[in-house]
Amino acid sequence: MSEQEARIRELSLVFEGNRDKAYAYVEFEGRCAFCGRDLIGTPDAYSIGTLDHILPKGKYPELSEDQRNKALSCLVCNHLKGNFDPLKHDEDPLEMVREGKRALISRSTAAIREQEQRANENWKKAKAIVLEGTGKVH
Repeated sequence: MSEQEARIRELSLVFEGNRDKAYAYVEFEGRCAFCGRDLIGTPDAYSIGTLDHILPKGKYPELSEDQRNKALSCLVCNHLKGNFDPLKHDEDPLEMVREGKRALISRSTAAIREQEQRANENWKKAKAIVLEGTGKVH
């Protein structure tokens, strides 16, 4: 058994048998695959670690249980990514999760950044409206 496999096996016990989550934590070294946020350094960081289906499970149900289609994600990136599909029309889903996982993650990261920018713009507008007339500084 390799050192990595031993770590996954031990960690899956911590995750109450969730081998996919253990695998993702080891594969991505405890960091969000999309933004790089440390998800293991503190209890708060650890509490926001989740698994993301790189190719949406609703569109690719045959890959929903495939570990190669999963990545460690923080709750923010997972939420912002939503059901984004990073697959291009001429790419084979199974081939891409086998061989092109990093490319799919990179495409998803770009989509997350766009969503994040829109969310920040909406936050600024909402904050200004909420605080308007309260005398509080925006």
